[in-house]
Amino acid sequence: MDFETAMLLKRNLVCELLDEGSQLSVEARRSPHYRPLHPLPPGTGLALGVTGLPTGGYGIAIRIQEDTQPIRDLAALIAKTVHGEVDVRVIGRVRAHGAAINASLPLRPGLSVSHPKCYAGTLGAFVSVGSEGGLFAISSNHVLAASNRGRTGDMILQPGRPQGRPPKNRIGSLHDFMPLLPPAKVNTLDAAICRLDQVPVHAHWSPIGCVSRVTSPRYGVEVEKIGKTTDRTRGFIKTVDLAVFGLDYEIGSLRFDEVIEVQSLDGPFSRKGDSGALVYTAESGEGVGLLFGGRLRPPDRGPAVSYACRLDAVLNYFNARLLTSEELLS
Repeated sequence: MDFETAMLLKRNLVCELLDEGSQLSVEARRSPHYRPLHPLPPGTGLALGVTGLPTGGYGIAIRIQEDTQPIRDLAALIAKTVHGEVDVRVIGRVRAHGAAINASLPLRPGLSVSHPKCYAGTLGAFVSVGSEGGLFAISSNHVLAASNRGRTGDMILQPGRPQGRPPKNRIGSLHDFMPLLPPAKVNTLDAAICRLDQVPVHAHWSPIGCVSRVTSPRYGVEVEKIGKTTDRTRGFIKTVDLAVFGLDYEIGSLRFDEVIEVQSLDGPFSRKGDSGALVYTAESGEGVGLLFGGRLRPPDRGPAVSYACRLDAVLNYFNARLLTSEELLS
């Protein structure tokens, strides 16, 4: 199937699994393999997205987080419903990456940062916000806003906890965040933004200089990120528009949609503490996502995966834009 068809089918499958009104095609419903999909409870260990297939074209990515017989039966039923155009993998539970490194100035993306109430993640990128003056930085909600516990004006530390100590390691203050929604609702972003104090910053912080442009995620594109734990790593976009029915946070198992799945090319793409890192295309240096979670490869369960929310959606939410090296130097 083509990309648009796969995207529509994925969304309709999600609607049916969540009992939100399905619009599966007449052809799909007439399939001899079709069975109604029963609604899933919050936190179910399953994810659905769109991915490329070895045979060409696109299909439905099925990611099994809890390797139980009921989940395998459900995955098999979905596969039959879409005539086998699927990529099924058992990956284990996926968790938000959040936990620490040396103080470092000038400040640059890839360094350890955190709210005083949580463990360290990664500074993602420098941005401006609307018509407001000053310099801002983006990362994950669970890094800068302590999973909704933070308040506007709270100090942000570099390095983050446990190394960072307030107020000694203050670099700025929490400006805004997209609240993480409870399990019964759907999240699309794990993101927050802080206003930086007058601290020195690096204008050329990545191997390609400064990431200042944004593009939409596309299947198969090679990407990089610079995180506080694993530094610079490379992978490729394996799945786009992934709906995750259970992703583990300290505040519960949350639902996400519109997630980008990145598969590593050499070792894990990310580890604990890399949340908030900017994911950008390896060749053109365009930002595509903000990393927020992942799963290391367990025995006999396929490759490690990392999850990112769409960067364009993050920037739109905060009315922000990436800054060029010239703007950072001015």
